[in-house]
Amino acid sequence: MPNYVIRASTACDVVDDTRQVRPTFDTIWQADTTSITTAQTLIQAALDTFLGVTSTGMSRPIGAYRGYSMSTGLAEGYTVSLYDITGHLNGSAAGAAFYTHHTTWPISTVGGGVSLPEQVSCVCSYRTDYGSTPEFGPPVTTGKHGPSRPRASLRGRFYLFPLTSFALASDPTYGWSQFTAAFHTDVSTALDILLQNHTSGGDEASMVVWSRKNAQVYACTEYDVNLRPDIRRHRAIRSGLHTWTPV
Repeated sequence: MPNYVIRASTACDVVDDTRQVRPTFDTIWQADTTSITTAQTLIQAALDTFLGVTSTGMSRPIGAYRGYSMSTGLAEGYTVSLYDITGHLNGSAAGAAFYTHHTTWPISTVGGGVSLPEQVSCVCSYRTDYGSTPEFGPPVTTGKHGPSRPRASLRGRFYLFPLTSFALASDPTYGWSQFTAAFHTDVSTALDILLQNHTSGGDEASMVVWSRKNAQVYACTEYDVNLRPDIRRHRAIRSGLHTWTPV
């Protein structure tokens, strides 16, 4: 069967009509399918499950933790765009998406809490087997400061954002912000399912690690979900005009 490598870009709609912010995360897939259409069906179903389904071991779907800048109504949702990068594993331009589909949020994914700043996120990391590849190597070029990082191309990550305070708790000892046990379990469980092999008949698609440096993809063997929130830099929703008050 043909073998495809596909980049899936998942963009979430926001309430702001100007669509200044579209929280987006990318995943890379290898598909052994009879057609690229079958591949898109498998990938879309896997991402729908990741975002909108309460799988066994979860208390609620991932979409239930989304910030309210992403509407809790049925009109808003997320858009999956797929790009065929099979012949572009070195990072060269792959052209326009061959498939785009918008999914509305299921009403069951309405969450709780208050919206956090749009940059607050949860980092989901994954990697392939490092084997004998070292973490630190010689400088890439003569005179460059610091060592190279050979393992960097053997791992990947994406950010889930924005979130609500429903995902957060305070550390009982030090008081710093951390994810609730329920949120961490839900994301870990959903990510584990996302990283499984997704099949239909003899067709299959799996999320992989993409190394542009090596122009190659590798099977995902391990994953990690951060215990504490991170910050994803991006343009925030505009705050409106300032009103200056005389002293």
